Amino acid sequence: MSTPIMPHTLPPMLYPDDAPRVRSTDPITSSEAADRSVDRATVALWVEEALASEGHPMTADAIYHRIHSFGHMCSKERVRTVLNEGAGLSVRESVRFDAFRRLDEFGQSDRGRRAHLWTLAGGAA
Repeated sequence: MSTPIMPHTLPPMLYPDDAPRVRSTDPITSSEAADRSVDRATVALWVEEALASEGHPMTADAIYHRIHSFGHMCSKERVRTVLNEGAGLSVRESVRFDAFRRLDEFGQSDRGRRAHLWTLAGGAA
């Protein structure tokens, strides 16, 4: 009699053109979450699209809402992470790039607090 394979013991899903996004020792729920995640390059393009479409600096919350108005789905946290990486402000040097600028000007967050304004690095927004 063979031992049944339990879902939490299955290896993560890998696609031919995809690198693994989780460790092989992680539970299957980590693999499922990674399969649903949106990569940073895609979100960076959506952020650029949002800033360019508005034509003026925006808060991270406003960018998030603009991205969703286009029908794209990601978290506010992912938008903030991509903004910081794209402004060269990430702690991890390997993910820094130069696409966005955090201004020393402020707008209002969804919670009514002071929030930095962001623009494209080239000044198009």
